[in-house]
Amino acid sequence: YISERRIILILAAVLVACFLTLGGVMVISPTARAAIIELVTEWYENSIIYRFFGEPTFENMPKYKITVLPDGYHDIEEQMVLPNSVEITYENEDGDTIRFEYMRIEEGSAIVMDTENMEISEIEVNGCPGHLYMALDPEQSNSITWYDTQSSIQFVIDGFLDSVDLMRSAGSIVLEQ
Repeated sequence: YISERRIILILAAVLVACFLTLGGVMVISPTARAAIIELVTEWYENSIIYRFFGEPTFENMPKYKITVLPDGYHDIEEQMVLPNSVEITYENEDGDTIRFEYMRIEEGSAIVMDTENMEISEIEVNGCPGHLYMALDPEQSNSITWYDTQSSIQFVIDGFLDSVDLMRSAGSIVLEQ
């Protein structure tokens, strides 16, 4: 006969052993860590770092675009395309710009967001978790970033836009065919 208390202690010991084993595997193996955790958000005094742990892929970057821009903005033909990230700039007649960047989630990559003079809120873009960065200083731009778990892509839009335009533009991102 085993008491109920002994069963609970045995189960607790088994769970602790499993967690310690899993933790050890994650420390030793980047592949195992990537299979369990793709994104870690680290909050510091003046910044937030989004660290990525996904498996590297050598496929071409997908092509996304913003379909709803504030009036007067259009893309300028210069795009910066790197193996794991793309940056597209949109501009209006006054020379104001919107920067749209997206990057593949993979081991060793990260995004650093400046949080000084920023009000930060948790948001969702098309069901994906993210953050809205609204500047308290009118000389500083606003940003929105979110992580699409289906495509393993982190998106960022940055510009002198209000929260409504940032959310509207973010929600209009489409994969070009």
